[in-house]
Amino acid sequence: MFSRARILGTGRTPFSKASGRSVLSLALEATEGACRDAGIDARDLDGVITYAIDDSIYSTSVLNALGCPDIRWFADFNGGGNQFLTSLLQAAMVVEHGLAERVVVFRAINGRSESRLGGSSKSIAARGGMQYTAPVGWTTYGRFDAMMARRHMEIYGTTTDHLGGVAVAAREWAVSNPNATMRKPLSLEDYNQSPMISDPFRLLDYCQEFDCAFAVVIGAAGTSATPSREIEFVSGVLGGGPRPGGDHWGYIEWSEHAKTFSHFLKQRLYGPAGLRSSDIDLLYLYDCFTFSVLGQLEGFGFAKPGESGALVASGATGPGGHVPVNTHGGLLSEGYGHGMNNFVEAVLQLRKEAGDRQLPRADRALVTGGATTTGCAIVLGAAA
Repeated sequence: MFSRARILGTGRTPFSKASGRSVLSLALEATEGACRDAGIDARDLDGVITYAIDDSIYSTSVLNALGCPDIRWFADFNGGGNQFLTSLLQAAMVVEHGLAERVVVFRAINGRSESRLGGSSKSIAARGGMQYTAPVGWTTYGRFDAMMARRHMEIYGTTTDHLGGVAVAAREWAVSNPNATMRKPLSLEDYNQSPMISDPFRLLDYCQEFDCAFAVVIGAAGTSATPSREIEFVSGVLGGGPRPGGDHWGYIEWSEHAKTFSHFLKQRLYGPAGLRSSDIDLLYLYDCFTFSVLGQLEGFGFAKPGESGALVASGATGPGGHVPVNTHGGLLSEGYGHGMNNFVEAVLQLRKEAGDRQLPRADRALVTGGATTTGCAIVLGAAA
């Protein structure tokens, strides 16, 4: 996809329920860690991109604090999980066309102790499509996705045990991940005993928000300290079908709620790169809720419509399965890094640096962002 741009390094902070630090401090730690990982001087960064929903800092704050002498590109995306890969793709395009040489993409947030995404402190303005959904309580991300899960159940016979299977598989991966916030083994019985939040979603259908930061440095091929660790961009897309727009990602305008954005992106993602789903070794699916995993498994071609629940129930997506999904525990069990932690894990696996979690077949990874109506996807490749 790109002849020049490569992923040079990644960095992160630990997850915390109360960091006691500024968002800038978290962002700097992750950025400096990504530069160390790449073996470059942080002052050599000349581009920066971030994304947020009124809960973080401006992109340039990081390079200003680092004392970078020449800032050639910066951008601030307004959005959530459906924008994190967009940020990375833009960084790759900037490097590819020589507009900047080393661009850091970061996401930093005190998402547990300060500004919780979609939390009770957020006002809900009933305008646009929301004027029709707000009066009946269809107002938050969890409720939107729960309605999509219910539609899938009505059409295909998907069950709550299928949703629970996603949560159980995520936890099975997280048990061996020292960075995960949820490492206690989880059974389907445990899942079914968790409180109902928004039918059919129980507590364990939701990810948990934390204070954290993640960063990725993108630069020209061969410019890191160890070029053999650089990761390639194989393919990437953004979109969401014929009516993805509107407030809250256009849920009320969506043509069929049993399908997610992935159904519309599959051909654009695979076709130009000459890929099939069978060419993908690892999946890092944006899993803010359990149903988003089921929808994407079907949309990206790993299960036929209505058969993703049975695939998960078979154990195929967990440890030892042939369709490994979120080998670190994902947003559901490692923690909510707004998608960036899924990307960082994909890079570790492709570099063969994932320790006890390392899988023997790890040459191509699919990473996605967004849960339902709009989203993005990237296929990454290990260095040749």
